[in-house]
Amino acid sequence: MSMTMTRRSVALLLMLPALFACEDPERERRRAFIGHLSKILGYPGRSLLPINASERKLFGDYSKHYDVLLTFGEALQQLARIPPDSFTTVVTTELSKMVDRLPTIASAQSDAAAQIRSFDQMLAAAHAERAGLNQPDDLKAVYDKAFAKLLVEPCVAGRDVLVAREKLMAAALEYVAYAAANRSAIGPTAAASDPATVEATRLHFQYFRVSGQHSLTAARYLRLLAGSLP
Repeated sequence: MSMTMTRRSVALLLMLPALFACEDPERERRRAFIGHLSKILGYPGRSLLPINASERKLFGDYSKHYDVLLTFGEALQQLARIPPDSFTTVVTTELSKMVDRLPTIASAQSDAAAQIRSFDQMLAAAHAERAGLNQPDDLKAVYDKAFAKLLVEPCVAGRDVLVAREKLMAAALEYVAYAAANRSAIGPTAAASDPATVEATRLHFQYFRVSGQHSLTAARYLRLLAGSLP
């Protein structure tokens, strides 16, 4: 072997560490970000972990992809922190009190309907943000799982809470409106004289109570999906 070939071989050997040290920075950032998402997916709950400045530097531009999850996840967490029984505080089983609260109940129904529209817009915005993220296939596979677990599933549950609340208020309004219109027929002394009206009122009240149970169930399910919240 010539002296020239030997020198070249030695030079190549000396360059190997430098070549390995110059691994694609994007690949390193992506690998770190995939690891972070995989760690979150391994947790039983659905809480998003905040990232610090060093992690943002480690993930590079992929930290912006995580911000999509954080932004919409925080909105979901705020909804999930609403106590389940707060959805029924504007109604009561006492008819006289419900008559007095008619404006409040009507306002609550209108608010719930508006919240449903806002929630639909939030879901659409989240999907639009997701569609705009440019990701290699290995990252996309993991990110899609995180997006579904941390946002889509609990967001659908959150919308169900709002729909159940709106139905509860609608049922309360129907019950009170019917009872108020037939007050003279459903008093204690009128039950025997007008059983049909009494039965109709009972059905309205039963639907109202079932709607309340559905509202509570939906709210508790949302809290279960969102993770253990204090």
